[in-house]
Amino acid sequence: MQSQFDYSACAFTPPAAVLTCGGSDTSRGGRLLAFGNNETLVDDTVDPKTGIFRPYAARDQHNYAPVNYYQTPNERWTGGAFVRYAFSPHADVYTSVMYMRNSMNAQIAQSGAFGISAFIPCADPLLTAQEVTTLCTSTNIAANGANYEVYNGNKYRGLNMLIFRRNVEGGNRVDTDINEAVRAVLGVKGGFAGGWTYNIYTQRSTVHIDDETSSELGNPQIAEALNVLPGPKGQICGGQSGTAFTANPKCVPWDIWVPGAVTPASLAFMSIPVSTTGRVTEQVVSGSVIGDLGQYGAKLPAAEQGLQLNLGVEWRKEQSSYVPNYEQQQGYVGGGNGPISPVAGEFTVKELFTEMRLPLAAHQMFADDLFVDGGYRYSGYSSGFNTNTYKFGLQWAPLGAFRLRASYQHAVRVPNISELFSLQSLNANGGTVDPCAGTPTASLAACELTGVKPAQYGHIPPIPVGFPAANVLSGGNPNLQPEVADTYTVGLVLQPPEAQNLRLSIDYFNIKIEGSIAASGADTVMRDCLASVGNPAQAARFCPRIHRGTQGSLWLTPSGYISDLLVNEGELATRGIDINGSYRLPLATAGSLLFTLVGTHLQSLQTTPVTGLGQAFAGVTSAHPSRP
Repeated sequence: MQSQFDYSACAFTPPAAVLTCGGSDTSRGGRLLAFGNNETLVDDTVDPKTGIFRPYAARDQHNYAPVNYYQTPNERWTGGAFVRYAFSPHADVYTSVMYMRNSMNAQIAQSGAFGISAFIPCADPLLTAQEVTTLCTSTNIAANGANYEVYNGNKYRGLNMLIFRRNVEGGNRVDTDINEAVRAVLGVKGGFAGGWTYNIYTQRSTVHIDDETSSELGNPQIAEALNVLPGPKGQICGGQSGTAFTANPKCVPWDIWVPGAVTPASLAFMSIPVSTTGRVTEQVVSGSVIGDLGQYGAKLPAAEQGLQLNLGVEWRKEQSSYVPNYEQQQGYVGGGNGPISPVAGEFTVKELFTEMRLPLAAHQMFADDLFVDGGYRYSGYSSGFNTNTYKFGLQWAPLGAFRLRASYQHAVRVPNISELFSLQSLNANGGTVDPCAGTPTASLAACELTGVKPAQYGHIPPIPVGFPAANVLSGGNPNLQPEVADTYTVGLVLQPPEAQNLRLSIDYFNIKIEGSIAASGADTVMRDCLASVGNPAQAARFCPRIHRGTQGSLWLTPSGYISDLLVNEGELATRGIDINGSYRLPLATAGSLLFTLVGTHLQSLQTTPVTGLGQAFAGVTSAHPSRP
């Protein structure tokens, strides 16, 4: 448990220079908010000890950390079988099957109402006299929109409120995650035609995911259980359609207005099932042949071997599907931050590939060993990508004591099935703030680019202390394009004849990746939108990703969020030197000792989340390393 360690038992909240033990505004007594005329009308709580309805304070935050598992119980089963049967030198059949089942339980802090919009009637019989007096002033009702609902011909005034209240009575949530994976391979390999070899195989792999969370509350049920009116037999609760109130006979009121008044029947009404199933499947059929063309005359006079060639073809199909249950698809899960749509996708790939090695000279003057090698792969994707990957290399050993080597490689990485088709969901990003909320720190012109209306400027409710922060939409993106990388290397290998057991190598590398697949970061989206005043191109690139919701906020409701899906925006560049050395020391009667040294001198590492807008990180390693 996190409660067992002093550094994890508290959810730290940094309101100033000193960290304090705080947590979440979804708390035991609740944070109960009402807005109107771009102002905060109500920001109160029910004191858990006294029952007094009073202004909410930082001390009321709920420390959710102690009950979370720090180490999750885990059980894993694995098994496998391998079979090989040699029918003849020309046909060696092999097969293998692997199975894995992994299950774990993670305990999470209690569920609750995480900013649920609910109508609270002033006639609610659960409200205390003090609460009615505080909430239902004529000023509050008018500023809140003069809202009301009608039941049995009677008009009931009330407030549209935002409710943050922890389900401390319902116990902790428990997430049960079960993964099962099966992989099966069947192939045949052998030799033919005097020196040629072949390998043909098929493979199928499947991963199945079941994820279930208990003790969750549903947003519609919470809203109904908070909308309470006096009825013929006491208290009734239910929903609204326009201004018409409809009693739900199954609804049991959630009494958050008096400490200790929540009933098990109310929690049973609000509880909902939460589960997700997923499946990822890969199928492969591949075949290749390897041979030495020297036997057919493809050999240079100064070389001892001929052209060595590998040719192959491959077909691959990948599929994935993730299906959240109905409650998640509708966005009903408390704290779930919006609906999660099921996603499914697939693609197939047809590939041709070859690798070759051509010796140029061997045991010649100033050419103890000299050869070139290369490779090429063409890939045609059903998703519309056609990629070409290739490499060239040269190795030259003028003497047996040292070898020079150099290579160039053009690589392409197509987005994988998870990057294309993983679930998109809203989450509160712990590090993203809104400079246009509360007392703005950004100009009106900058905030307007993020979707703020002039009348909202200076009146957007600030993100509460302890609230994770702005809502962020994250997940896969079916519109991703391939990454492209170019790699250059030059190296030297030393193996002096006077010290046969000594081997040293040094290689310089220079790598650059364009269109790297990653999330730009919600902070980057917000910062670069705000900085695009007078720069329409930059504004068009970032500002459409910011979606303002209720009262212009990015946290009050799921309609306000920053889109931070995976994109091809970035670049990555790095260069440096790899050093590798080894020495084997024979021992007369006890074998030998092997000493190795492996190191990298990083000269530059530059990560650019968004091309053309500068580097988010640029570190340079030297004799006196600089600090990024």
